[in-house]
Amino acid sequence: MKQYKRAIQWFQNAVSAPATAISQFAIESYKKYLLVSLIESGKVEPLPPYTFQMVVRFVKSNKLKAYHDLESVMAKNSVQALQAVIERHQSTYVQDDNLPLVLRCVPALRRKIIVQLTESYLSLPLSDIVQHAHLASVDEAVSYLNELVTCQ
Repeated sequence: MKQYKRAIQWFQNAVSAPATAISQFAIESYKKYLLVSLIESGKVEPLPPYTFQMVVRFVKSNKLKAYHDLESVMAKNSVQALQAVIERHQSTYVQDDNLPLVLRCVPALRRKIIVQLTESYLSLPLSDIVQHAHLASVDEAVSYLNELVTCQ
């Protein structure tokens, strides 16, 4: 599975579909659009300009704070802060049936950090990768690096 790019496109289409009012479908699609975007690329692209303005205002509002907190903490590249946000808003994610996607953000952030580190420091020791990505062991770092190599 893991066809995140395709899922992002479908969720974006659902959010930006022509409408005369905000629908729960559009709101739920935006939540999943945000989460899948964070998993795939570590950031959320703006919605297309043709998106219904009431939807755009709603998704920017404080009503989706739990999801915006995820987005802002992912931009800071802090695994510990991400885990704190997940713990703080866990009841919201469970209620929305999005906890499994939210939990996938943690390894996605670790992959993002490792990619940034290896781009900056081609000969970075594994122990430094373990420290910066907040991994448990060198073996876990090797596992992430192998996964990144096979995905690229």
